[in-house]
Amino acid sequence: MPSPSPVLALIRHLLLCAALGSAPPLLAHVGHDHGPKVGGAAATGPVVLSPQARLNLGLETVEADIATLRRTTALLTRIQVIPEKVARLSARFDGQVGEIYVRLGQTVRAGEPLLKLVPKTIDTPAVVLRAPWEGVIMAQHAANGLPFTAETVLVEIADLRQVLARGVAYENADLAAVREGTPVTVQLDFFRGESFTGRIERIAPALDAETRTFELYALLDNPGIRLKPNLQGTLFVGVGEEVSGIAIPLRAVLGSMGNLFVFVETEPNTFERRGVTLGVTAADRVEIVEGVLPGEKVVVRGNYQLQFVPGKPAAPEPNAATAESARPAGKP
Repeated sequence: MPSPSPVLALIRHLLLCAALGSAPPLLAHVGHDHGPKVGGAAATGPVVLSPQARLNLGLETVEADIATLRRTTALLTRIQVIPEKVARLSARFDGQVGEIYVRLGQTVRAGEPLLKLVPKTIDTPAVVLRAPWEGVIMAQHAANGLPFTAETVLVEIADLRQVLARGVAYENADLAAVREGTPVTVQLDFFRGESFTGRIERIAPALDAETRTFELYALLDNPGIRLKPNLQGTLFVGVGEEVSGIAIPLRAVLGSMGNLFVFVETEPNTFERRGVTLGVTAADRVEIVEGVLPGEKVVVRGNYQLQFVPGKPAAPEPNAATAESARPAGKP
């Protein structure tokens, strides 16, 4: 990672000091244009915070545990309606809209009246257009008195109790192992910190000739109709063998390859920076090969800010003069 500019380092340090409720230490000696180096906790000692400082930084921890993990590959995804569960309703005659019983976004039951339609033919009684199944009104093109033909789509209704997550990826050898029924995890930008599980239900028979992309579709249950069409995020599909190991949330890991680390809460409000070796990455969790033990608490929120907080000074090693002065008189 490139070193932050002196101005950015100063601003960052002042903000941290404000959060910690302490006076800002000097960032550089006279004649130097650099601030404190990242990772002071590793060079000095653990970071010790007051309860208020911890609250100000918004720190959250999660216990490492033993879990079964499966390597995943990530695809861009978008939620969409199941094509077979969409109805675009029209009349079988020409006429005009007499009355509207529903509104956009309303959930309706099977058989519930949607529109009252008046046929153009004289002496023909009005007809009530009803919902073919339980669903949500996705589009409402009718207006009172609006004339229509037999081809006019008046209402669109969709059953959203299940939806599809459409995943798109460039050519990837890992995807050759994906089959219908393969489990997936979906994370959406709209629902930060939440995951939704499902299974691959359909796979495109060929790659797109122009974009060289590959599409697959995962079926997700949608209780409460929380997953709205066109929400975007990431779809993680399992492509490797299952392994058992120590697992933590991926967001707990900081640093770059060859210098990865986490913060472990060793005592209340005391945080130790630990180098870690990673194994299998499974969606938002990662296997820890070395560096963290089961049951230890790792910081998953506020850890980025924590890396810039000065650590507790390490105890100085006794030098020869100190050892000599500490020796009792008369003792060799």
